[in-house]
Amino acid sequence: IKKTEDTFVIELEKTKDILASLGAEKKQQFLVGFALETQNEIENAKLKIQKKNLNLIVLNSLNDKGAGFGGTTNKVTFIDKDFNKDFTRHYSLLFQLEEQQYAYAVYEKRTGKLQVLKSVQLNSASSGDILTKLKNSVTSDDILQAPYHEVKVGLVASPFSFVPRVLFEEEKAAAYLKITAETSQADVVHTNNVKGVFAKNIFSVDQSIHQYLHEVFDRPKLFHCVSGLIETAIRVKDNFADQQIVLDIKPGIMHIAYFEKRDFKFINQYR
Repeated sequence: IKKTEDTFVIELEKTKDILASLGAEKKQQFLVGFALETQNEIENAKLKIQKKNLNLIVLNSLNDKGAGFGGTTNKVTFIDKDFNKDFTRHYSLLFQLEEQQYAYAVYEKRTGKLQVLKSVQLNSASSGDILTKLKNSVTSDDILQAPYHEVKVGLVASPFSFVPRVLFEEEKAAAYLKITAETSQADVVHTNNVKGVFAKNIFSVDQSIHQYLHEVFDRPKLFHCVSGLIETAIRVKDNFADQQIVLDIKPGIMHIAYFEKRDFKFINQYR
């Protein structure tokens, strides 16, 4: 281009919408798209699913602190094409709380189909202690504010102790836990049945966290993540070696379970 003028104009021709064309041609394929939104995020993402005939969309909201461009962290929400925020009373919510992050999944229990999946880092969500960060993040999430058929909350970092069912007495649950774990007098103690090992998992929850979970969710069922870890391991133990270690590694915390000749022996928590 010869510089005969101080300014010049370049005309660009609009290219083919690759994602829309794939959606129009697909048959059995599972098509995933991406959406970057600044307002009405869920609604706009759902509209894009319909317009481009997608099965799933990965939503990136610039309103989420720590998400988008120019940073070292990111947050996305996976949304299924059948998800409808107006019908969440027919869905179940699984909410997992860790020390510096939380994750949740929305699914339809009848079909087992996953509708929404999201993970949020609390250390970049806002200033303040973990409870303040949790409140600020959950309050700003429309999906978590919706009503659900049932809510299950999994706790990752809470102290816990396994007690054989034949020895367990409900009124002594807190005393059992204090033998193996450091707990506060104000902590709330819960128990889970652990299927397949004939044991009770006793765990404690910080009182302020416990109170907030019951404020934000309708009748949440609380459980410790190691209960699910052991139950899952029991279901696949026929594939284990004579000596088998099962690891569950999350930021800042790790659980190690040991099986010998396919029998569960112990599980420990390490920071």
